[in-house]
Amino acid sequence: MAIGALIVAAVAGIAASGALANHPDGEGHRPGAGASPIAVRADAGGSQCPTVWFDGTPKQYIAQLQPGLKPPKNAIDLSGPTYITVQGNTNRSVLLMSMDVTVTAKSTKPVGGIVVTSGECGGGVSERYFDVDLSKTPPVLTAKPETAEFSDKVVKPAVTFPFKVAEDDPEVFSLHLKGRPNGGCTDCGYSVVLHWVAAGKKGTTTVGGYDNGFRLMDTSKLPAYHLEYATLPGGSPKLMPLR
Repeated sequence: MAIGALIVAAVAGIAASGALANHPDGEGHRPGAGASPIAVRADAGGSQCPTVWFDGTPKQYIAQLQPGLKPPKNAIDLSGPTYITVQGNTNRSVLLMSMDVTVTAKSTKPVGGIVVTSGECGGGVSERYFDVDLSKTPPVLTAKPETAEFSDKVVKPAVTFPFKVAEDDPEVFSLHLKGRPNGGCTDCGYSVVLHWVAAGKKGTTTVGGYDNGFRLMDTSKLPAYHLEYATLPGGSPKLMPLR
């Protein structure tokens, strides 16, 4: 299966680990017993031009559009990459030692529904770029440089772990999942695990999972549409076939 056929799905999520014991935190405030020294948020990329899988017909999709022509609530976001934002919970630095991605086969690929894209792409934020090779066991993360938007000119060199984060110094990681998961699953869940050290204590924070919407889905054989906005007063949006 081609890389482009394996689409990344993720929804916003926040994870907190209970691996950190209660201990003094220097001059800053102290985390409570069992509290994590970091807050982690994961979001699907492409919010300005979302691609979603909808388990229904084009007519049902249009009928269930949310205000602002946002996709129906039960649509699964297939946009990539996955953005992982990490921020410290104290004013003391936390050292992020590494990041892992795990993939778990869940079910066969969907045989129904439609794929819909909409919006206009553009914009971006400063972030740390990583490719994730899903064909390896376990998946392998490789740091990538930041390049100019319309060329391959390197703007910032690749930087890999460890990183430091604090309340006023977050990091945003852009994970580009590539390849087919070892074992050939076509509708898989995945999780991201951060390994950290804070005040001499080690711990992990995990975000994701199939049931939380972090999915790798092969939709290459499903009908695909683009949402066309109404151009005339009183007009209605419509789905135009892409294949």
